[in-house]
Parts: sequence; C-alpha cells; structure tokens
Amino acid sequence: MIYVVSYDISNSNNRTGLNKFLKECGLLPIQKSVFFGELSPKGKESLIKESKKFFNNRKDSLLFISLCSHDFSNFKRVGVNKDLNRLKKEEVEFL
Repeated sequence: MIYVVSYDISNSNNRTGLNKFLKECGLLPIQKSVFFGELSPKGKESLIKESKKFFNNRKDSLLFISLCSHDFSNFKRVGVNKDLNRLKKEEVEFL
C-alpha cells in the first residue's frame, strides 16, 4: 500500500534521527516532515515500532495516511520539490 507519513517531533535530535530512519526505510521526503512510499502491512508495523524510539508520546506524533492507487493517481503538486522528480512521471501531474 502507498502511504504518506508525516511527523511532528519537538526534539531536534529525534527529528533528525527519524528523518534519516524514514529515508533508510525507502520512503521519499516530499516536504520537510512528510514522506511518501510503499509499505507492506508488515513493513508498516515494523516502521511504527522502530520509529517510537524517536518521539515522546506526550508531545510528538507520527501519522500514516494510506492511499489507494485511485487516490494516488489524483495526486497534485503545486510548486517545486526535486525529490518528487523520482516519482514516475505518469503517476504525478505537476502544476
């Protein structure tokens, strides 16, 4: 399944660590705290479990939004983000 993963982390070291961890998991950064990628159900659960070491449950959050292929095909981006160039051009419309 395709996911958009977003985080709100208050501690700079933890934020940097989570950012690096998400990239290592193969997710693509599309905003400073928003990532995109495909995860299996097992991969998602593993990522959630491992990412908990980077945030405080009382202050921070990690959000997973699943996208079906129909929703993904309606993806629109306004502006420029060099990392989005790695997505398949036929799947993304740049405005």
